Amino acid sequence: MVRVELDPQVKSGDFERLKTWDGKQSARSESTGGKPIELKDGITGQAIRVARLLGADPFVGSPWEGRDDEFVELTGCRRVYFDLDAFNGKPRFRMVYRLFPDEDAPDLVWVIAVGERANMAVYTAAVTRLPIRRPGP
Repeated sequence: MVRVELDPQVKSGDFERLKTWDGKQSARSESTGGKPIELKDGITGQAIRVARLLGADPFVGSPWEGRDDEFVELTGCRRVYFDLDAFNGKPRFRMVYRLFPDEDAPDLVWVIAVGERANMAVYTAAVTRLPIRRPGP
C-alpha cells in the first residue's frame, strides 16, 4: 500500500469544482427527479475512489506523454482517466499525479490536479502547481 496525498489546491479548489459539476448534473437529471446527487455517486465520489485505487496500485495511470512541446512540464507525472460508471464515451475527467521518490519504488502518490479534460483545463492547472518536490516530512 502506498500513501496518497492531495495537493492543497486539489482539496480546496478541484474537489469544490467537481461538487459544483455534480450539482449541475443532478439539476438536469430526470433520473434523480432534480434531487442532488449524493457525493459518493457523483464524479466527486469517483475521484475519491480513483485516489484510493492509486494507493493500492500507483501504476494504474499512464505516464505523461504530451504531444511535441505540449505541457512538457508534466514530464515525470502520470495521469488516470475516469468518469461516471454510467457514462458511455471517452472519460471526461483526469487525475494528474507524481510518484515519490521515483517510479521504481514509490512510497507516495502526490495528486497534483483533478478535473475536466475539456480545454486541457486539468493539465493547465497541474502545470501551475509545479515544480513539486517531495511533500511532507
